[in-house]
Amino acid sequence: MVPGHRPKTPFGPFGDVMPEGADGQRRLPAPDGRIADVVAAVHRFDRVRGVPVAVDAAGPV
Repeated sequence: MVPGHRPKTPFGPFGDVMPEGADGQRRLPAPDGRIADVVAAVHRFDRVRGVPVAVDAAGPV
């Protein structure tokens, strides 16, 4: 699982996660479809979905 925290983007701050299942499928749950499209354009995923995602970042980012 790779968590992502993007504090400064044209869409405002957001978080995402990039888990890989036991079946080897790489998934991208992202906060909405627009953000999912942006992240999926940079990384390869087998499944992409817009779902609620929350990131709690402490300290400097």
